[in-house]
Amino acid sequence: MKYLFTEPCDYLNKEKYMRTEQAFLDRYDAYLSEYAVAEPLLPKRFVKEYKKDFFHDYEVAEMAFCPGKKGLSLNLTLNNYGDDELLLSYQNVRSVRTQLNGEDGFLKVLYVEILPKGENTLSQEFSFWPEEASLYFTFSSLRFKKRKHI
Repeated sequence: MKYLFTEPCDYLNKEKYMRTEQAFLDRYDAYLSEYAVAEPLLPKRFVKEYKKDFFHDYEVAEMAFCPGKKGLSLNLTLNNYGDDELLLSYQNVRSVRTQLNGEDGFLKVLYVEILPKGENTLSQEFSFWPEEASLYFTFSSLRFKKRKHI
């Protein structure tokens, strides 16, 4: 993660805690500025959903990399607190890095960064709980669908 990461914090020392919290908020503001460049390349419905809570605490229900004639795609299903399913299909996926160590396959989203990487390329990085689990990739387009959880 370039911006959205947490640092060890001394919760008992109010001054140190406030400095750590302010540093995170400063990085968050910097992230939003860079994300604004990427936003026009994303589907409007996706942006609307992403901006609600940046997928924080959503659960990964399904993740599949699929090779095809036009390159690698990633199909990802996120559950929104049991109410909705978000179906994300990333096209022309490249530069994949993963560190997935979910207990019993369980992954919960902590942070998501979407950043511009080139003229028509974006990067997306997920930080998951349990800690140290992550997924990074670049992609050229995204298809998005929201449906009621069955």
